Amino acid sequence: MLVALVAASFALTSINTLVLNQDTLLLWLDVYIPCLPDGNIYLSSKDLSPFLDIGVKIAGVTFSPDEQLLWFLVEAHSVHVSSLTGLSMVQKVSLARAGAWNWWDRNWRDETRVDPLLGLVAQRVYRDFPDEKVLVIINLAWISSEITAFVKSVGGEIVRVGLAEYILAKLPPTALNRLLENKQIRTLEAEKPIILR
Repeated sequence: MLVALVAASFALTSINTLVLNQDTLLLWLDVYIPCLPDGNIYLSSKDLSPFLDIGVKIAGVTFSPDEQLLWFLVEAHSVHVSSLTGLSMVQKVSLARAGAWNWWDRNWRDETRVDPLLGLVAQRVYRDFPDEKVLVIINLAWISSEITAFVKSVGGEIVRVGLAEYILAKLPPTALNRLLENKQIRTLEAEKPIILR
């Protein structure tokens, strides 16, 4: 018990030190935006402007494991943290990692088969919600019944089969690398809300 308390105290001190000493942080913002009657969550410029007005960059948006909140991954300076915590739509601010996000203008598919946003989501779920699963869009070379069995074999469940050779699945965060062993899977990416243009 004492070891756990010391570890928790050290982790909290480390985060506080990072916030004070690092100029650029990658943060998770847990944001509540209600669903519309069709069951979907839509984001418009009105939803994004409070963050942009503060001066943060939005690196990506995805869903929390229970799909009740949106997780905004933002790049911010340490001086912006208190402003972000003061926004009424933000329920929680947590550290993803110190340092800048280096995927702004890069096509991640050219460099990796896993969306960098999904990689950070998996890390957070594994750390903060060890019994939860991650929503993953599995882009396939072709759809077959084998892939459903493969997803189930790694502890996942199929949520929806799309028309354009993709599957939406819930997976344990530790299963992502196992999925990449399957040659039928082209890429894995985080599910994102619908962005209104």
